[in-house]
This record gives sequence, structure tokens and C-alpha cells, in this order.
Amino acid sequence: MLLAIDVGNTTVAATLVREGTPGRAHRVPTRPDDGAAGTAALRDALLGALAVEGVDPGELEGIALASVVPP
Repeated sequence: MLLAIDVGNTTVAATLVREGTPGRAHRVPTRPDDGAAGTAALRDALLGALAVEGVDPGELEGIALASVVPP
């Protein structure tokens, strides 16, 4: 099982890919000015999305991360 994450300008979208099939996208607003608090909120949201899907983080075989946000 793969966790696919797309970091955008206004949201971070994450989905689980099981046997090559992507599941439902979970979206979290980005908060670039929040520093450590924003990072913690993102972590909590991703872990919450895994819990909603009934997945333990230890079940993940990999993570794919994509971002095309301009500098």
C-alpha cells in the first residue's frame, strides 16, 4: 500500500493506493506561515486520514510525494 501526497499552493491532498488503485482523496489546507504548528496540523490530518481508512501507518510500503509549487 502506497500513500500518495500532492502538495499544492492551497491544499495538500493524500490518497491511499491499494493494488494500483487510488482511493478517496483527503485534503488539508496548507498553512505556510504556521511553522511548526502547521507541520503538526498536517501530520495530525494525515494520520487522521489513515485512521478513517482503517490503516495503521506501519502497513504502508512507501510514500510518493509530488509538488509543483513555484519557488
